[in-house]
Amino acid sequence: MSADPLSVDLRLTPHYTPGRDGRRPVAIVVHTNVGSFDSTIGWFADARSGVSAHYLVALDGRVVQFVDERDTARHTGRVKDARVDLVTDENPNPYTIGIEFEDGRAPDDAVRPAAQYAAGALIISAAAERWGIPLDRRHVVGHREIDAGKTCPGNLDIDRLVRAAQQARKRAATARRGKPRTPNVICLVPARNAAADLPEFLSSVAPIADSVVALDDGSTDETRELLESSPLVRLVLENPVRSGYDAWDDGRNRARLLDAAAALEPDWILSLDVDERIPDGDADALRGFIESDAVPGLAFGFQHFRMWGKTAYDPEYCWVYRLFAYRPGLAFPQRRLHFNPIPTSISRAAWVRTTIRLQHFGAASDEARLARLEKYRQADPDGVHQIDFSGMDRPPADELLEWEPRPTDLAVIAPPGTAPGKLTAAHIRASRSQQ
Repeated sequence: MSADPLSVDLRLTPHYTPGRDGRRPVAIVVHTNVGSFDSTIGWFADARSGVSAHYLVALDGRVVQFVDERDTARHTGRVKDARVDLVTDENPNPYTIGIEFEDGRAPDDAVRPAAQYAAGALIISAAAERWGIPLDRRHVVGHREIDAGKTCPGNLDIDRLVRAAQQARKRAATARRGKPRTPNVICLVPARNAAADLPEFLSSVAPIADSVVALDDGSTDETRELLESSPLVRLVLENPVRSGYDAWDDGRNRARLLDAAAALEPDWILSLDVDERIPDGDADALRGFIESDAVPGLAFGFQHFRMWGKTAYDPEYCWVYRLFAYRPGLAFPQRRLHFNPIPTSISRAAWVRTTIRLQHFGAASDEARLARLEKYRQADPDGVHQIDFSGMDRPPADELLEWEPRPTDLAVIAPPGTAPGKLTAAHIRASRSQQ
């Protein structure tokens, strides 16, 4: 994030494509608008134009946004004799961010004030940080470098823009050093054929994690595309596409995720499955705990609840351990399926139970339950690995409870002696009355 203030107004345009066709931005393309600030706003809103950009930067430094960065703007539709190796012969729009710069109808002779360069640099720096785009001339390019038939962006000094964006990033880093440092929390998630789960999963993990490192385990649906299009997901690993689960090796997948996370310099690692959710109140409590009271060298466990439908849950729960402080050289247990992803160097005596609740939707209906059993039948035909966590291999036998918000004054560390078992409504009320 930038340390410099910048106000961005939002203007709507009909000329964009939702999403990015499974791609994510890898470059920023700058343009000159051959017009005024207001004329470009009007043209992008005009049903006849068919064109747009993500941003427009005025000569005086005002900025408007037309298209969300997660969506495709229509700013660079043709490739001709491209001079940049990041661009292929396909339409560059799905994997680029487009920024127009006002030129007062004088693209080659415009007097471009420092305010325009400063505002453009902030937009470029912030977008590059969100999407992991390097700030260099290979990744910040002019329209004419993609289409040799264009003279765009006129006399806009792209080298100056890149230098200014690099300086903006340095100022932001300096500002962060002057403030109390917040921990860098990286969430690791393997996913296979998880397109239906990913939107809610990513939304639930956003209050906790700074970034997600994901592995697409050979999906045949849109899992990879959804992962790559999310700004929260910084790295996506892949396994070859396959039709079944017989080659599923969760231990190897999680080991790859842990190794890959090192590039993001994590302070804490949180491991989740894509069909799990940490609900809002618990997510906020967990992030606050990590920032204030969590002790490196320990592993922290969550209360794992099997959901039934959207809001009901089975009160029988178990503990799962998912959170630990990162340091180089850590390794997970060498097991193929179903283990707590906690480094072997953290002894069981250092595993600490918390009151953080984890909702598991992987068997939240009869259909989902049977699909889960079939997945494990293929992966583990001899039944070597345990699969009956919180009664997930069978329909709920007891009375279900409706999910309730987390009490705001509930401590994160579970009281001594807290053991897994059935939580009845009476137990819940009693425990809350004691807080």
